[in-house]
Amino acid sequence: MFWLVVTTAALGFSIATCVGDHAIRAIYEERSIPLLNQLISGRADHSVDDYLQFFDGFLGAAASALAVAISFGLLAEVARFIESRSMSTWLGLVALLAISIGLTAGGIAFQSPAATQAGIFAASLVTLAGLIVVVARKTLAESIGQVKGLLLRTAVFLGLFVLMSEVALRVVFHSGESFGLHGGPIVARFERDFVFNRFDGPSRGPATDGMKAAGAIRILVQGDSITWGQGVRDERSLYTSHLRALFRHENPAIEMAVLAQPGRDIDGHIQQLRRWGGEIAPDVIVYQWFVNDMERDHSAQPWLKQRYWRRLFFHRELVSHSYFWFMFDFGMGMVLPSPVPSYDTYLATNFALGTPGWMHFKREFETWLAEARRLTPNVLIALYPSFVRKGEPSLKELYGNFRALCDELGVDAIDLWEPLKILAARPDRLFASRFDAHPGPEAHELIAVAIHDKLQAMDFLRSAVDP
Repeated sequence: MFWLVVTTAALGFSIATCVGDHAIRAIYEERSIPLLNQLISGRADHSVDDYLQFFDGFLGAAASALAVAISFGLLAEVARFIESRSMSTWLGLVALLAISIGLTAGGIAFQSPAATQAGIFAASLVTLAGLIVVVARKTLAESIGQVKGLLLRTAVFLGLFVLMSEVALRVVFHSGESFGLHGGPIVARFERDFVFNRFDGPSRGPATDGMKAAGAIRILVQGDSITWGQGVRDERSLYTSHLRALFRHENPAIEMAVLAQPGRDIDGHIQQLRRWGGEIAPDVIVYQWFVNDMERDHSAQPWLKQRYWRRLFFHRELVSHSYFWFMFDFGMGMVLPSPVPSYDTYLATNFALGTPGWMHFKREFETWLAEARRLTPNVLIALYPSFVRKGEPSLKELYGNFRALCDELGVDAIDLWEPLKILAARPDRLFASRFDAHPGPEAHELIAVAIHDKLQAMDFLRSAVDP
């Protein structure tokens, strides 16, 4: 009876936390109160899904609170049931512990908040139940001795668990894998055979060699991790490689130079243009823009308020070398509720039209554009969309503001959401991996075709060779 109750409670807790997660995210992203106010006032301008998520969140929060209350009742049931300290009780505890470890590990690996939280809940229950088993009907001295032995065995078990997990992860990810955050041993393994060009960064993609030959037409592409190709193992699959191949099929004299690096923002693009622009002597400049290019001062980024385990003195060393700790850090960071507003909320708040952040970016972009036009009048901005989990673009207002700025300054732009939206329902084809929302190889190919067609329609390459 007891284990039936425990299993039912764990299942209920996982369902409750799955729904309750919406409430936590809604509160942190400051959507709940505005939605409620609009609903009461009748000025609703959100979709039905927004309101369903809103109410599901609060119902889920209530269900989660109920699950916590049930857990206290279970402790009383544990104390009453296991007074006999029978072998079946210990076997039951071991079985539940195994289930909890499996749920936690599976939840981290597959980014499931429900499974992870259910596993943590079950492990906590096993720990408390084990302590009650030890203390029940024992003298204080006997109880202390038993607890010490239990702690020692637990430490040995955890050590073996971490060791076996490290070995298992190194087998599973023997070729590495791409993750959204650039760095860590698994990502380093994935990128070990990357080929870089001669430009600093290190940059990745096609490069020019020396002075421009007579009759040659050069395209300079600037960008961040998207252009660099984070998550794309083969350089031939980068959109810049596809783009050069498309143009060379029409004109073998086309040359291309790529200046790209993960995390490079608008100030970095200005510096690169000043350093390499004169040598490359481009006829056309393509700037792949992403919304985080607005940042120059990164000190206000929400994730700098670190999780508690990231403050541990050994964290930096372990996350750089241990597969297990890297997965633990990545997984827990994904599935646990964020202690700060989301990155989208941070960008929408700090870079809204008229804010100091927006005005600073506007000045920086005008500086970049002046440097680009000093080299060539043929400039194209390629706006890469910011995706949410379901493959739909987010931060539409910020993108609209930047598109309006491009129109104001008379610079041509292309919205890359248009060619990519055909993959919106297939994140496995749109993104680099299940852990990384950078564009995958198929998305890179679509980007190349879109930029190629845009440049052809604008007749940039013809104007580049006209006297």
